[in-house]
Amino acid sequence: MLEKLVADREVIAVNNTAFALTPALREAYSNGDEEELAEVAMAEAARASLRLIAAEADDAPATVDGDDAAAARVYRRAVIAADVDEAKLRPDLDDAVVRLAAPVEYRQVASVHVDLSEAEDHVAKAVLVIDAADLGDSDAEFTVGDAEDHELAWYATQEIPFLIELL
Repeated sequence: MLEKLVADREVIAVNNTAFALTPALREAYSNGDEEELAEVAMAEAARASLRLIAAEADDAPATVDGDDAAAARVYRRAVIAADVDEAKLRPDLDDAVVRLAAPVEYRQVASVHVDLSEAEDHVAKAVLVIDAADLGDSDAEFTVGDAEDHELAWYATQEIPFLIELL
């Protein structure tokens, strides 16, 4: 999606779903300032990134030159932070979920947040169990938690093309 953002100067979120600091999110947390609540929305987006990676891994070919394709891939969570107007609240899905009315344009992107290489092993393990974690499996949730313990690195908009080259 980051490559598409740079190449096309816009990106369409999967199902136009995004995460934001919403009134429902503010209501759900009795304490916390804007920055702390934005971090909650970011964490929800990072978990959704795990789900997208898992879906992509499920669609990958079973083998690559006789090796397991999933084991051969390197996974990192990524979150695009953007200033977007006209997002529709979706409290039926979760407190931080919104539906975007249009693609996210490059000029709207404030920053990108991506796992560092140190997180790759934990993210790869989390990708395998994210569905089980979502269904309440405590061991799977622990594994996902290991990935979520890694903070996403911040990149400015002008750094995105270079970031893609490095990944």
